[in-house]
Amino acid sequence: MGHVVVLGGGGFFGGEVVRDVLAFTDASVVVVGRRSPPVEAFGAAAVGRVRSVAADVFDADAMDRLADGAAAVAHCAGPYQRLPLAPARAAIRAGAAYVDLSDDRAFTRAVAELDGDARAAGAPLLSGLSSMPGLSAHFAATLARDLDEVDAVRGFIAIGSRGGRGEATFASGLSGVGRPIAVPRRGRIDRLRGWSEPELVRFPPPIGGRICHLATEVPDFDLFPAWFGAESVELRAGTDLPIGDLLLGLAGLVRSILGVPRLDRWLPALRAAMAVAGELGDERGGVLVEVTGRRGGRRRRRWRAVVAREGGHRIPAVLAGIALARAADGRLRGAGVLDLRSWIGEAELLAELARRGLTVFDREEGGRFRRVTARAG
Repeated sequence: MGHVVVLGGGGFFGGEVVRDVLAFTDASVVVVGRRSPPVEAFGAAAVGRVRSVAADVFDADAMDRLADGAAAVAHCAGPYQRLPLAPARAAIRAGAAYVDLSDDRAFTRAVAELDGDARAAGAPLLSGLSSMPGLSAHFAATLARDLDEVDAVRGFIAIGSRGGRGEATFASGLSGVGRPIAVPRRGRIDRLRGWSEPELVRFPPPIGGRICHLATEVPDFDLFPAWFGAESVELRAGTDLPIGDLLLGLAGLVRSILGVPRLDRWLPALRAAMAVAGELGDERGGVLVEVTGRRGGRRRRRWRAVVAREGGHRIPAVLAGIALARAADGRLRGAGVLDLRSWIGEAELLAELARRGLTVFDREEGGRFRRVTARAG
């Protein structure tokens, strides 16, 4: 079994990817950060399997050295809104698989432009293995499978506030607050702003109702119209702290009108405030996808969700962990940009989510959420 490289492995989501690889594979891991991450942070399973390295994702030579001989390179550093493609290019030159957690529309578009080089090198690329579009792509494809046409696809993220977040995670989350968003709606582009239009969304238990806001532009805005012909695509997010959602909404409104506050200057204070507020929150989290379409001339609306009773913050990292496991043992096949809908089968995905203590639910309009399990064979 080959070794894998996790860039940003000392960060919030990168650390979850490392822990997933250690828990569900026998692969060794090279964990990379701007400062060498402490191996002991990954527990007893890291002994003899984790090597810690200090390197910068902007250093192309360092990326080439790290990718050489690796089965896969996982780009988990952030925020993707201002990162280079050096890790992806290094993986391609090494003929290694490339995985990232990007949910940024522009970054994922840039990775897609490397398709020709990756095909020539025989390197598989999986960009966007986060909640959106990694999970949303699978869920939307399942929900749309027997529809004659798809009108709209909407994704919702329920964020648990328990526990701290890293600087890059915070910066990425705040990047869309008050910023312009080009949202596909009914075949046209609506110019809206990040963290606006609050809506009460019903998640499966134990989450229940959450107020979710339009958050930011995601790759789904490009993918779902192309794949399904969807004329409307949205991403909404909400925390388990209503006061936090309210403050973000107000900050977004002020920022859109006045161009201030420059929230990046307040990252340390905001992180500290959220860490304190998080003591009042919990670890529940989930991702919900809604597809509206038609079958036999009749309108249909249905939902699929994955939820966690605890450790909900793990969900955006799960697909990357699964992909690294497949790369390490030679099961991640193909070259170039892989289709996010089909690099893993539905039954296998359901089984892998269940192994990680996550529960999948389906619902049809007018019905209740029902638990989904993988079918044998």
